[in-house]
Amino acid sequence: MEQHKTKVIAFRVNADEHEALTKMAALSGEKIGVFVYRQMAPVTDVALSNLRIARKKAEAKAKRQAKKEAANGL
Repeated sequence: MEQHKTKVIAFRVNADEHEALTKMAALSGEKIGVFVYRQMAPVTDVALSNLRIARKKAEAKAKRQAKKEAANGL
């Protein structure tokens, strides 16, 4: 069973960007971390989709390679 452990991603913003994000978060009634996380969700979805595709391709390639090696008696 796969465990989903969380990771922390830290990034820097300047004072004006921080103030702007803080105010936007306050307008939506969220903490800044929740606000930024929610705003990143569409990007994260695309990244996860690309990761799944890449993993599927890698698995298919490994299967083809194993089949080829078995056929050649390696």
